[in-house]
Amino acid sequence: MIASFGCMAAVVTILARMQSQPLSHWTFLISLNATIATFITAAKSMALLVLAACIAQSKWILFKSSARKLRELDLFEDASRGPLGSLMLLLHVRWRLGIASIGAIATVLALGVDTFAQQVVGFDTREVEIYDRGASFGLSRIYNGSSEGIFNITATPFFKCHSKCVWKESYVSLGFVSNCADVTVATLASNITRNDAQYYDHDNWMTTPGNISIYAHFSQTSEATKVNVVAVSLVPNAAGGQPFAPEFVRIAVVRSSESYMGEPQVFRDTLEVVECTVSLTAYTYSDMSASGNQLNIKSNPTPLQPAPSFRMLVFNQTGLPILQSTSADIIALVQLFTSPRFSGEIREGETSTTPPQGIGLSLRNGDISKAFENMAHSMTEQLRSSNDVAAYGLTVTSIVFVRVRWAWLAFPFGILAASALLLFATVINNCNHKCHLWKSSMVAILYHQVVIQEDAKGVLHTDMQSLEQLKALANGTKARLE
Repeated sequence: MIASFGCMAAVVTILARMQSQPLSHWTFLISLNATIATFITAAKSMALLVLAACIAQSKWILFKSSARKLRELDLFEDASRGPLGSLMLLLHVRWRLGIASIGAIATVLALGVDTFAQQVVGFDTREVEIYDRGASFGLSRIYNGSSEGIFNITATPFFKCHSKCVWKESYVSLGFVSNCADVTVATLASNITRNDAQYYDHDNWMTTPGNISIYAHFSQTSEATKVNVVAVSLVPNAAGGQPFAPEFVRIAVVRSSESYMGEPQVFRDTLEVVECTVSLTAYTYSDMSASGNQLNIKSNPTPLQPAPSFRMLVFNQTGLPILQSTSADIIALVQLFTSPRFSGEIREGETSTTPPQGIGLSLRNGDISKAFENMAHSMTEQLRSSNDVAAYGLTVTSIVFVRVRWAWLAFPFGILAASALLLFATVINNCNHKCHLWKSSMVAILYHQVVIQEDAKGVLHTDMQSLEQLKALANGTKARLE
């Protein structure tokens, strides 16, 4: 019984250590379930040995206390050998044997121990956040002069995540922002039309609220401006000693939806004018999560204060990391905006000889403000892709955890407790009846003889006085079946 309870103690110890722990923490050669099942099976087997010994010894105690049918010797022997014999003993003696009946019941019930053992350990799959540097989000604190994002307005966010990832903190990166406004009414109010009477040309010159001069050309039945883009620099003069503001370029876009076959006044009335300012800004990213190629993120732009020096632009303000650029890189970017690669006019007509310039083709349809917003986003993502700082997040992975269902151990412990109580009761009962510990010894039965008394009742008699004497005689005696 000590070994049996030792096995169950090992089970409890293992389960207590593995409770709510990742299954990967179990590094033994044999799986956790197999180990638990092995210990419980061993405990059950040793408990059954105790039960068998108690049942076998019970027959001697019962025959000592009263006369019984000799056939019951076979019933007891079969009961000590397994569940079927125990069941037959219960059926034939009708549960009147006290300790022997308890042992037989426990032997039958022990058949269910293995089933209960299989239910003790369960497994739960949980999503766990781990720091393995597998989740990263690029940040840029220094503008490196990149301008590719101006023409690629469908850039995807730059990040790395192999499965599911989260970023618990907020992060700041240098970026670009555009602020656009529909200034059609105010701009058309400043319209000055220049006419060429010979060709019936109408150059609708106008000035935006941001002081950008722009025009829309119309020549009836010949050609008309569809889109005209004009960019002007906001970079201060280096010799002026002025602070370098984060706003570095202002752009005006005039667009017409009227055909060149229409009337001049109708053409003018359908003009749309949008003015945008592109600036450096600080983006604060928060509530970030990713699944595969899909990134969920909240971004909040924070306006930057003017940089005090001209050559090296250092934006240093409370609550933000130091963000930097050089004036040369910003000036180069402005020159790109003001060059024919970006600025220029697109005309439509039968006699138009003006080649298209700038990005007007991408602005012929759709929301102009949204297009510039996408451009600023693309420029920001392009800048982040050359990140000089990495924000590492947490990888969300599925891990199998051990869940111990302690209630299923009650049955195996119950069988062990019944075996221990039966052993104790058998010892006490055996002492009270002063029986030898013959248990299931076949030699002991051979050295007993049935003596018929005067009342016609038989008595099992032996001259053996101790188990040691019986063993010595058995070792020294040879016999052959006749």
